[in-house]
Amino acid sequence: IPDEPNKNLGGIYDAKAAMEGRVEELKKSVPDINRFFTLLDHMHDNSKESRDYITAHIAKYSKPATKEEAYRTLGKMFLDGFDVIEIDLIRDKDKQKITILPASGVRVTQQYIEQLKSQERRSLAATGEEGGEKALKLVAEGLGIDPSMLSMSEIEILRWNLFWESHTVDDLYQFMQNSLLLFKAYADEAGLAEYNKTRSDEQQASLKSLRNNARLELNYVMSYHLQQKYLPQSMKDKFVNITKEIQASLRKRIEKVEWMSQTTKNNAIDKLDNCYMSVAYPDTWHKECIPALADCKTMVEAIHRLRVANARLLVKLVGTDDIFTTKLMRYMQGPNGESIPSDLTLVNAYYMHSENSI
Repeated sequence: IPDEPNKNLGGIYDAKAAMEGRVEELKKSVPDINRFFTLLDHMHDNSKESRDYITAHIAKYSKPATKEEAYRTLGKMFLDGFDVIEIDLIRDKDKQKITILPASGVRVTQQYIEQLKSQERRSLAATGEEGGEKALKLVAEGLGIDPSMLSMSEIEILRWNLFWESHTVDDLYQFMQNSLLLFKAYADEAGLAEYNKTRSDEQQASLKSLRNNARLELNYVMSYHLQQKYLPQSMKDKFVNITKEIQASLRKRIEKVEWMSQTTKNNAIDKLDNCYMSVAYPDTWHKECIPALADCKTMVEAIHRLRVANARLLVKLVGTDDIFTTKLMRYMQGPNGESIPSDLTLVNAYYMHSENSI
């Protein structure tokens, strides 16, 4: 164990070097992985091709005629890889539901919070014909998601209320156009400067941060290829069995504890029985969400393919119990504040109390 305390990462020590070693091995044998990192190293070398690619894709979206059309288009644009909304999956008993937020810094005031707290919570599946709830249902329609799969807190609905009230059709069209800026940042230095004009001082992007964020988009693809090369079914079976043995042992210990009431024991055992296991790799790979990258001509094209695939994978996971795949697409906070991928290159183990998962 190294002496430096800042090497600690989630209970393990300096995993980054080992992760990078696994990536280097995959670059040698997987053309898609190799091409991605080659383009990443030469991000701004193909400015014209990158700009032409961006122009061709945004041309598919004309100015909406109504607010309703605009909000449906936000959902469709997310599926096309554009950064117009933010979505996250939340475990709800045995399935995952979705939270949707506008990709915008709408200020939530205390006055609006107090006003909203005085109102009763309504079901988005049954009501919501005005304001933020209407906007949410329209975005969900664009995503192809049943509104009953939405899981929104009061504050999150409030943000959509503010967004609906404060944005005209012209505003929303500009909002859509601004989603191009991220891709422009990957195209050339001028695009990066244009992107940073819309960001606060704390959110300024650099070539390093762009590369880090691009690497996170590769999580699912990287995990799939690493499993195919290094992690056979026999290995997964071995560690699933070990985990089940640990659960069985813990059950026996709970049953023998003298200071717990029977009700508390029953609740503890119920929680143990319903603990979600993410062991080795997911049971199912969604291969249609693993894009080919070897023929990409620019970093912009590679990023766009990955964002499209990841957006569609997130939506595909709504209503399922596949929490493991959801975890692979996220990231951890590294020892120096940087984002560390949570894909299969990271060998780690932990218990997530908020999801009752390991």
